[in-house]
Amino acid sequence: MGERMLRGSRLGICIFTVVSASFIAGAPHTLARPVDHDPDPVPNSQKDEKTPTHAILSVSIQQLIPPLSASLPLKGFAFRSENEILDESSIKKNDVFEENANNISAWISRSKTGTTRSEISERCEKIFGNSATPFKITGANLACAPWMLERIAILRDSKRRAGIVKPASQPHVRNEQQWATLANQNFSIAFARLDPANVTEMIAMKNMALKTQFDCKFTGATSAFIARAETFLPDERAMETIETLYPGAFACLEPDMDGYERTHQRVGMLRLLKGESLKARQSLLLASRAEEPKEDFRTLFWLGVIDENEPLLSQDLQSAGVKRNYWKELHERHLLSLHSVLAAHYQGRDPMDMTTRGADIKVNRRIGETASEFNMVAFVFELLIARGDSSALALWSQFVSRTFELTDTGASVFLALAHNRSQNFRGSIAAITQFLRETKNSQISPELIQLYFPRPYTDEILANSSNIDPVLVFALIRQESAFEPLARSRADARGLMQVLPSTARKFIGSNGDLYEPTANVKAGVGHLRDLLKKYNGRVEHVLAAYNAGARHVEKWKGRFPLANILLFSDLIPFKETRTYVSIIQRNAYWYGRFLVLSNDETAKTVIKKAALAKWRPETVSQLLNVAWAKDNPTASKNAMANLYSLADLSNYTRITGNRVKENDINFPMYGSNSEAEKPTIPILNETSITPTNR
Repeated sequence: MGERMLRGSRLGICIFTVVSASFIAGAPHTLARPVDHDPDPVPNSQKDEKTPTHAILSVSIQQLIPPLSASLPLKGFAFRSENEILDESSIKKNDVFEENANNISAWISRSKTGTTRSEISERCEKIFGNSATPFKITGANLACAPWMLERIAILRDSKRRAGIVKPASQPHVRNEQQWATLANQNFSIAFARLDPANVTEMIAMKNMALKTQFDCKFTGATSAFIARAETFLPDERAMETIETLYPGAFACLEPDMDGYERTHQRVGMLRLLKGESLKARQSLLLASRAEEPKEDFRTLFWLGVIDENEPLLSQDLQSAGVKRNYWKELHERHLLSLHSVLAAHYQGRDPMDMTTRGADIKVNRRIGETASEFNMVAFVFELLIARGDSSALALWSQFVSRTFELTDTGASVFLALAHNRSQNFRGSIAAITQFLRETKNSQISPELIQLYFPRPYTDEILANSSNIDPVLVFALIRQESAFEPLARSRADARGLMQVLPSTARKFIGSNGDLYEPTANVKAGVGHLRDLLKKYNGRVEHVLAAYNAGARHVEKWKGRFPLANILLFSDLIPFKETRTYVSIIQRNAYWYGRFLVLSNDETAKTVIKKAALAKWRPETVSQLLNVAWAKDNPTASKNAMANLYSLADLSNYTRITGNRVKENDINFPMYGSNSEAEKPTIPILNETSITPTNR
């Protein structure tokens, strides 16, 4: 298997491999989902309903901390001093406070000196063991705050584990009798059971699918088989199979169904691959109607590309009064994404100019005045930061990042700042991702972006990135481990760059410690350099190989043989890998922008080394050159068109004497662009696609 396919999913809020949610020091961190992106949908039966804090911890009517300066602007934010925190909390700084402040560290660090955890637990149980007892922090019970929060986390984790039900495995479909068992199965379940081994099996399975194509009980099976048929591209029989079965998916798929967005989006991009931009547009238009989209940034981008490069189509849509501004929607929903950056530069706009709309982002140090879960978390954070207890602070940050959830946007920003201060960059990135999700990207500022793209381990990266752009290394590490040196995947990939021991031997020998940053970066950069040489610097292929393995990349290159590298990247079959490729390029772009703005000596060194590097991500480098040059809009658009061959997608021809009319865009979905061939299903436009009028 390929280097990255051995690793499984990699990145997310840190999850220790433990039974309870207690603090553990010195354990490698098991990686979960990418912190930048929503997780794959989880069946409702497996989701943990968020338990309100008051269901576990009684809501106190007593004050924890008065709301003095509780909400502050992100710009210029500074953590409070110890005296300020104690004054706000009406806690006297005396021997009792000192003893119990040390007990907080003892509890978190599992220290065997001083007061033991069992003694602290016994004391807190006596005071607050009764759920009716209101909780209030005083100098004498400071250590009961982390004790109580750990207790809440254990109860929540037990409830979550009890609610997980693993579906029973079922055999692969090989005959019509087994196909019949796919009735009423959703996309994900059907996809797992449909796996034709060759073209002959695919054709046999297509014949089975055709018999139930318009039976909506088999919608999941039909859409899943369309996805499986991609495997055999560029064989013409594979695309013929997809197009033959697609009308059945169109007839039955609803916007709230599993597989809806994926089916329409993938068919749309495959049609772009064939140069059928109008048919592609119709499929992408359907994809844009998904109720809970996961990859709508791709849909909106390619719809915008088609409209921008089809001037006659654009005129006809404008005349009909039904034209949507897809790229405007893209910027509003996914401003920091690679696709939004590309669209902005294609329009002659600087993405940086669109990041000032959140100048008034607030940081909430407290929410309300009671001993809520967040207020206790924030209080302990501030106290540890003020006391300079870096060891306990790091452990506390890891505990909070893997156990605590909230939706208050100002609190998310506070947690991002606190995790960042604790050197828990994964937790910080996850908190900002949560903030962006909750605010729907409506609040973004340069300060927030800089917090979102941290730059630790600069010395190690500069010392070991010979001939490679260090900006690319920063971008890759951010996605691989979020700068967590103890990160370890389920497949045993380790450290900052998530390198397997078998890969590392070539670069650091068999005795190298992959949890040590310098050794890890040396091994990871060595592997990255080999891939850059193998793919002649084509960074999209390099990143796909780093994540999924070279064997898969070679298959995909054969499956999607086209010059447009961006479309190739968006057609990568593995969701994790296509997300990975676009995110790292996005990371490199924003790192490049802010390194220039930082103007410190370290940033200047990084930029200088990047400029002299033999191996650079050319597409991202050219994007940055366009941004820094501040060219006029026409020059910027031409640069983007040339870089990604976007203009090659134009093939619209206005049908003579058949102008577009409102609610009747006469573009056949299954026919050609000729006037003679009529569509076989109802014609769609921006205003007519709803479940009721299909």
